[in-house]
Amino acid sequence: FEQDHVPQGLGVRVSLCPQCYNPFMSEDVLGKTPAGLNRPPELTVQELFHADKKTIESFRAAIGRSNGLILLLVHPYYTDNYKWSEDEEESRAAAERTTRRIDAFISSESKVKPPIIVFEGEGKTADTMGYLREIAPNTEVLVASTMNGAPVPILPGSKNMYSSREQERAWKQMKASLHHLGVKKILLGGMYLGSHTWKGRPYLNLFSCVGDTNNALKNEFEVEMSSLTYPLTRKDYLRTLREESARPKPAGSGQQK
Repeated sequence: FEQDHVPQGLGVRVSLCPQCYNPFMSEDVLGKTPAGLNRPPELTVQELFHADKKTIESFRAAIGRSNGLILLLVHPYYTDNYKWSEDEEESRAAAERTTRRIDAFISSESKVKPPIIVFEGEGKTADTMGYLREIAPNTEVLVASTMNGAPVPILPGSKNMYSSREQERAWKQMKASLHHLGVKKILLGGMYLGSHTWKGRPYLNLFSCVGDTNNALKNEFEVEMSSLTYPLTRKDYLRTLREESARPKPAGSGQQK
């Protein structure tokens, strides 16, 4: 790799942690009942986001007022329990600064603040929901559980099965739920966002949990990176895009005349 933006010491290069597998899902929960009947979309949305009908309807109304815009934060508190070493002081400071900015945004009383969705690892979902109620009781926030160490949504009725096919189905159900809520544009933030480019090829690839979420959603929604990411920042990301767009294309990659 020519560029590899990862936090020093943490070395996160993939989004799935071998120690954190919390597999999920069975075919009969993807919008269907065990009997094969279509599950009402509003019921799936309520289960995905741990919310009642009134909360979901209020959130849909808020998305309508924001013209379809939401802020999606992926694992925003991932580094809270990380044990930093002495030589990781710079990374620790950057992570804590990002967390403070996330909290400040969520708890702000701004009238133009979009509704917020948080993707949180299954083991931290309840704690994060309680924390968000504490710091932002008046903010429209929904929380969805994901696999620990990955941004893949955990579907209702999970039977602890895992495969690439099941991942695809989980994202399909999440995208359908976002459409049901009225989502059109997503500002994306959280931890981690990394990128790399292949040698000799003008190709930017985003990875880790925020990058993987971007890759999963960008074909159906307008996705834009927010300023609430770590360790790769929006400024880093935009600079990398500019550098890659200016890089000469390899021979034979252009259009033939």
